[in-house]
Amino acid sequence: RTARSRCRSTFNGHKDFVLSVTFSPDGAYLVSGSKDRSVQFWDLRTAIAHLMLQGHKNSVISVAMSRHGGLFATGSGDYRAR
Repeated sequence: RTARSRCRSTFNGHKDFVLSVTFSPDGAYLVSGSKDRSVQFWDLRTAIAHLMLQGHKNSVISVAMSRHGGLFATGSGDYRAR
């Protein structure tokens, strides 16, 4: 038998392709990086973006959070990690 699953939430708000996602260590947020050069922090319960950060000059290719959730990093096509 094939296991079935269904989509629980859809997070709308980026203006271009989403290239990377990660969950916060406490399971409260999803963090996404996009070709639109932004990073968004989404509340998993409501699917609402609580914070949007901009600053890269090219697509945000990767996002990562620290084990304790106090820090996060992004990697971009602008040759920078932040």
